[in-house]
Amino acid sequence: MQAVEGEDNVWFIDLDTVAFNKVVFTRVNPSDEGDLYWGAKTEDQIIPRDGKNLFTLTSTEAQWDGDGNKAVGEWSVKGASEEGGEGGEEGGEGGEQGEGLANGFYLIGQNGWDIAALNSNLLFTANPGAENEFNLVVALEEGQSLKVVKVENNAIAAWYPDGMDNEYKVDAEHAGNRTIYFQETYKEDWAQFGGFMFISSDVTALDNTTADVKAVKFIENGQLFIIVNTRVFNAAGQIVR
Repeated sequence: MQAVEGEDNVWFIDLDTVAFNKVVFTRVNPSDEGDLYWGAKTEDQIIPRDGKNLFTLTSTEAQWDGDGNKAVGEWSVKGASEEGGEGGEEGGEGGEQGEGLANGFYLIGQNGWDIAALNSNLLFTANPGAENEFNLVVALEEGQSLKVVKVENNAIAAWYPDGMDNEYKVDAEHAGNRTIYFQETYKEDWAQFGGFMFISSDVTALDNTTADVKAVKFIENGQLFIIVNTRVFNAAGQIVR
């Protein structure tokens, strides 16, 4: 990570959530002596999809000392006021979620079939390489039941597919880290997943050096892809999305 110019103790890195679904923050030895890694780190952090981009440590120094205690923190929007508006502790509807849901398409079924099961990490984002298509990187477990819902004004407005007992149940072949693609229009060649979803093969992030930070490499469906800024290229250098 690189220091943010003009700010104290704020660091940044550019990531693309097509390749990364989770991150871990670690503290390392700033000197050239001894072990680089001190064993100090946070719990796995799911990358927010609701615009929150600042992770702030809220733990004490004792929880960040590398003695096996994992540091804790919270996500917020960099520069946003802590008071007022949606996202505060009293912001909007949404019950135990603590904030109103953004309008859009969400994956449902992993934690129940009610809107209370939804959160920003299950929100699909627009696929820039395909009109009217959305995608989501998520970890799936064999046996999970899945559908997609459309949320408007903090309520479920539509189900894909509609009706009961027609959800997709994750099989062994599609368990693991996956990219799920979604369209509102039924597609016959997506019928295996209910007609509105398509689930990729395993998404594997490759080792990326510091110099590669803005050119992230990953493997999907057995093919090598490279992300530069928001564009995804195949191994031949062609833009695929």
